[in-house]
Amino acid sequence: MRKKIGKVTALTLALCMSLGCTGVFAANQSFKFDFKAKELKKQTANYAKEDNEQNAYVTLKDTNYSNFLSGDVFGCRVRKASNNAAVTNYTLIKKIKKYKLPYTAKGYKNTKYHLVGQIDSSGDYSSLKVQGVWLP
Repeated sequence: MRKKIGKVTALTLALCMSLGCTGVFAANQSFKFDFKAKELKKQTANYAKEDNEQNAYVTLKDTNYSNFLSGDVFGCRVRKASNNAAVTNYTLIKKIKKYKLPYTAKGYKNTKYHLVGQIDSSGDYSSLKVQGVWLP
């Protein structure tokens, strides 16, 4: 009996990993937002969602924080390509790390989305570069 339970557990674990980790195998999309003075918003190209997971992910890399940490604010959200409807809440990004953006409207596989980055209008930056990868 003990061997059978072990095989069932191993099979269940393998099945869960193959079904539950689809986001791991989806392609990350690179982005680079180069904000100049008075520019408040940038967006990526449109990319199709490759899974049915109800989260998008943003990972910052090599971001120019010259004024960013002194009070400027950067945030992002995901929008649907067809009608520009927001599908995630606006999320403040504070440091280089991975962020999970839960979908507030259902996200569908093969539907196209884009990432919008925005900085605050009251900041005193002269330029800000934010780059990384994201997964719709």
